[in-house]
Amino acid sequence: MRGHLRSLSSGGQAVCRTVVLLVFLLVAVPGAQFKGGVVLINVVATVVDSKGRTVPNLTIDDFILEEDAQPQTIAHLLPTADLPVSIGVILDASKSMESKIRTAQRAVDRFLSMIHHDDEIFLMTFAARASLIADFTSDRNTLTTALMTGVNLSGGTSLYDSLYQALQKVKQGRNQKKVILLVTDGEDTTSLTRFDKALQNIREADMLVYSVGIKGAPRFDMGSDSLPGDSRSSPLTNTTVDMKVLNRFGEASGGRAWEISEAAFGKNMDAVLDTIAAELRSQYSIGYYPTHPVKDGKWHSVRIRMKNPEYAVRGRKEYLDKAATPVARYAGRSLADVLRGLQSLGLQVVFSSELVRPEMRVQSEPASTTPRKILDEVLEPHGLRATAGPKDTWLVVRKGPRESFRGERETQVSLLDRNDPEVVTRVTVSNLVT
Repeated sequence: MRGHLRSLSSGGQAVCRTVVLLVFLLVAVPGAQFKGGVVLINVVATVVDSKGRTVPNLTIDDFILEEDAQPQTIAHLLPTADLPVSIGVILDASKSMESKIRTAQRAVDRFLSMIHHDDEIFLMTFAARASLIADFTSDRNTLTTALMTGVNLSGGTSLYDSLYQALQKVKQGRNQKKVILLVTDGEDTTSLTRFDKALQNIREADMLVYSVGIKGAPRFDMGSDSLPGDSRSSPLTNTTVDMKVLNRFGEASGGRAWEISEAAFGKNMDAVLDTIAAELRSQYSIGYYPTHPVKDGKWHSVRIRMKNPEYAVRGRKEYLDKAATPVARYAGRSLADVLRGLQSLGLQVVFSSELVRPEMRVQSEPASTTPRKILDEVLEPHGLRATAGPKDTWLVVRKGPRESFRGERETQVSLLDRNDPEVVTRVTVSNLVT
């Protein structure tokens, strides 16, 4: 994300480092409910009054719903106050979080104490890789212990890759309503996944995204000989989270974004988490049967309005008719994305960005239907192959005779267990090229 987009925050273009809090709410009401050949669509809506307070006790008659500019009949309106939630808390453990990590831990722990006792939560940290430090549980003591003792800072920030793993994990939750709370400094530096793919994942997963950018002062090199006011002096940290990116996440999902200063980090973080906790118990699930044909494979716009002009409503603005199955599942997609998809199907594929580069694409649709054979077909055109590795893994290596790997530089990749996102081994790719 660094340097690609400029901030839309009201404070202008600040020279700082920012921490970001993202909350993702997956709309998990079953999407395959049919009535007379039409799929039931569910949209989560947040309604606030002129003072920003959530509005309770609304009925179907209070809402106006349109799809593709055509009026729709609301079939049901369900308040979410009593719905249990499956929550994944994803905490950035990269070095850039060093000055904020304790405050973030305390704020998240307080947030967990505020939510419903029936909610189940898992905790995951990430830097260059993701690590599960507490599996789904409702035991707050277990979660607090893991949160306060299981966070180890290290280099790298694979935000988008870790988000993908978290989405796969939260789907295993037992509750229909599912949430991911992601705390990060927002600077993705080591993911294979790019921003446009991360945004696509959000759009297709029916999530609400809440974002908070915590703006801090730049750090200067105190060991330099530069005098105060010397134009050659420059901060070691002169980057900021891009609020335009965060607003894109919010706009695509029906969520919102905040930016707060590090000077009042703790107090403002608590206030934001209070707001999020209240909203999760004050939203409405709106269900309707659209009039367009089922399985059309198209994006459809959704607009929700309130009859009372004193109320404002937020909700997602579009959805993809997921009932449709595209003809091509792999052709044209990035090779790295396809390999991660095979991982989600249970095939333990280990690969490095040194070999599987972002520009590589799957050239043709595989003829095979089993994950292992699909792997061979998508790798072959790129001069790659899969070789058996430890722990029932398949390691992506170069084809042909043994050769040097970028000057014999060793590159390590993380091996992830499908049922446990913690890294179970590290593999030196250069030693496996044959």
